[in-house]
Amino acid sequence: MSYKILDKNKGTWLVQVQRNGKRVTRRGKGGVREARKMETLLTAQLEAEAHDAKVCALLNLEDPSTGEQPKPAAGQRSPTLRDYFETRWTEHAKVVQNEQTRRTSRNPFNYILYYLGDKTLKQAAQPANVNRFVEAMKTNGPISFTMRRDGTPRRLPHTELKNATINKSLQCLKALLNLAHLEGVLPQPPRIDMLPEDDSKPVVPPSEEEYHAILEACEKFRAVAPLLPEVVEFTALTGLRRGEVFNLRWSSVEFDRQVLRVESQRRGRRVNGQAWRPKHGKWREVPLEPAALDLLQRIRALVPHGLVDPVFPSRGGSPYARMDRAPKAAGKGYFPDAVAAAGLSGEVSFHSLRHLYAVTSLLGGRSISEVSAYLGHSSIELTVKTYGRFSFDAHSRKQASPGLARLARRDKCGLNQ
Repeated sequence: MSYKILDKNKGTWLVQVQRNGKRVTRRGKGGVREARKMETLLTAQLEAEAHDAKVCALLNLEDPSTGEQPKPAAGQRSPTLRDYFETRWTEHAKVVQNEQTRRTSRNPFNYILYYLGDKTLKQAAQPANVNRFVEAMKTNGPISFTMRRDGTPRRLPHTELKNATINKSLQCLKALLNLAHLEGVLPQPPRIDMLPEDDSKPVVPPSEEEYHAILEACEKFRAVAPLLPEVVEFTALTGLRRGEVFNLRWSSVEFDRQVLRVESQRRGRRVNGQAWRPKHGKWREVPLEPAALDLLQRIRALVPHGLVDPVFPSRGGSPYARMDRAPKAAGKGYFPDAVAAAGLSGEVSFHSLRHLYAVTSLLGGRSISEVSAYLGHSSIELTVKTYGRFSFDAHSRKQASPGLARLARRDKCGLNQ
């Protein structure tokens, strides 16, 4: 026991904790609970200081507790990229990145550690070694870093690594080396150029005939997904992402101004323990076409429409496009079934409805800057790269796009039956 009750009547105690040759003593008032809390706090503090000192000694940084530059031990080797990754980057990433980002960067870092882990940070930042890293990934192809239960590596579905995959590893390497430079471990900032990616694959949204065929097929699934036709129509009329559709609340719909707001929602799905928010954390407004307004009015008459109620209520999340199929509310949802029923399996995804909105808006005369803002893209360059060939370079016009009127359902009796 590292705490001692000095006087039970006065409620005083003394806590003494020793870690790695350093001892800390605290006195205070209260009972056993307060003493144990102080013991836990001091233990964590000393362990954190010991970890920081170890990192500083390894990477030759200034010790934050003493402000002194550590003296390297005789024969001490220079820190490797693996050392910096394990002692500094992982702790830094836990603070600045969410769990999803850390999970998606796990495999890119596996390639980095496999090819460059034993090199020093200075060596890993040299252009020649970066080039050899890229050449090795290109030549050797995919590597399995996970094993089956029998100890054999898992079989990989691809035989070569695309430039986009290699660029993810290069981006992770650049982020790690940039941190090392900012903290004074690496004297020069890294210079890492990305590989050109294949942008030749065209965006081909469903035709109007295919879109209306999907809408008709959606009617067959009303028993299990009551609002599936309306979800599909609304997505095509607004261009919202899947998560934005199913996290939309009535408080974000302004009928008077004929707009909806894509914004953080306090109620609903939690992501990494926090309230859902749109991609890139960007707030935006999307104009509501007359057909979209009419659709929302009809839905509002059938579902709860309090300010915190979802526009598209569902069981377990989003049965229309995903979830609600397995015991843990995971699965492909009913939209792929409707696509298959329309004879378009493998050709149309839920995201294709967003492409349909963008292309129809551009062909209807909206400027590409407007469409970029309504889609919530991170930059207009992304919109130009994706949809530029559909743009007429028309002047900005605030009126409704005439092309979107054709995406309204031809038969509107579904909700009234």
